[in-house]
Amino acid sequence: MHAYWKGEPCPGHTPVWEKLVEGHINVLGTTLREKAYQILRSQFPGSLCFLEIARIAAWVGADLGSIAAFLVPKGDDFCLSYYLNMEDANNPEVLKQISDYVQSGKPVNRNDLEPFFKNNTFGLVPDLRELSFIKPKSEMPYLGDLL
Repeated sequence: MHAYWKGEPCPGHTPVWEKLVEGHINVLGTTLREKAYQILRSQFPGSLCFLEIARIAAWVGADLGSIAAFLVPKGDDFCLSYYLNMEDANNPEVLKQISDYVQSGKPVNRNDLEPFFKNNTFGLVPDLRELSFIKPKSEMPYLGDLL
């Protein structure tokens, strides 16, 4: 059991992939959120406004700015790429909900929003290409026919 929870493979068996969570997760622990923010701040300083808007969007029930990784087969390779959900970027209802949230007095990181707003921009989307990869299927045989 302990080996399982540490992610160690079962000796002599082909690994079986599991989906443990589907849907959205709100991280309420302050320590974890602060650590994640420090990483984002150091790696994507030009994206802080965009990421704060995405955080607020999640609180109002929208997926705007959410990021998902997809592992897809391409020929003899598997490709992991990150995608941003921008479906609601021009949805007036969602944009109003975000604006109302910002003006409501609820917690908002104004230090990340205002410098960008002053320049009439939302900043940059985070560039996650360096986290993407392409691997030959032969290096990932445990995926078999799952993808």
